[in-house]
Amino acid sequence: MYFKVLLLCLVSFAYSNSAYSDNVYVVIQKQQEKKKQSRWSLGEWMIQERKIRLMDQWLALNTNEIGAEWKLFYSNLNFERDDSNDTLNGSKYGLELFYGFLGVKYEEINMNEERLLKNTSIQLKLLGSSQQSTHFNVHYGISSSSKDSNPKASFYGYSGDLYFYGGFGYSFLYEEYSADSKTESVYYDALRRENSLFIESGFIRLKYSLFEINYKGQPAGHRDVGNYFGVDLNF
Repeated sequence: MYFKVLLLCLVSFAYSNSAYSDNVYVVIQKQQEKKKQSRWSLGEWMIQERKIRLMDQWLALNTNEIGAEWKLFYSNLNFERDDSNDTLNGSKYGLELFYGFLGVKYEEINMNEERLLKNTSIQLKLLGSSQQSTHFNVHYGISSSSKDSNPKASFYGYSGDLYFYGGFGYSFLYEEYSADSKTESVYYDALRRENSLFIESGFIRLKYSLFEINYKGQPAGHRDVGNYFGVDLNF
């Protein structure tokens, strides 16, 4: 009987001691977690500061406090057609309106007075705080041509500016045109590219561009390649 009581006491002591040890370990671990969470270190502070700077840069690039923007533009075109060795002349002019990330653009492209393209498009700004900062836009629109029976086409594309330093930068545009109806004898599919260097001061921008318009429709397609000097007035 005495032996059984002694054995029971030893087992109870061992269990209580183990439970006490576990409780002490849990308390110590919780205390260490609290210290770790409240610990300040130079490395973690630098990482946090870098994250904050990146967030500030993103907000600065994508927060628009400008309100309404509008632009007038005009350019003189000089180009060659692949089926002719003559240098041809034309012009490009139009208007662009933006409010926040949404805009509308209208332009007319006069290709040597034999083809007048009239383009109207809706613009969506995906990156940038204004049109006079580094930005990237996508757009969709409707185009009509004065050639023959006035065919129409829809088009989509993208454009943007990349500022290198101050008012000096690079501008680009890409568009693909698709005829609304190919059952008629006259339609046009086309591809348009422009790459420009610009310099601006205040609301005036001067630019020099290389461009290409590749017509693939009916009647026989052709390719116009050239350059232009232009001026933009930004308000």
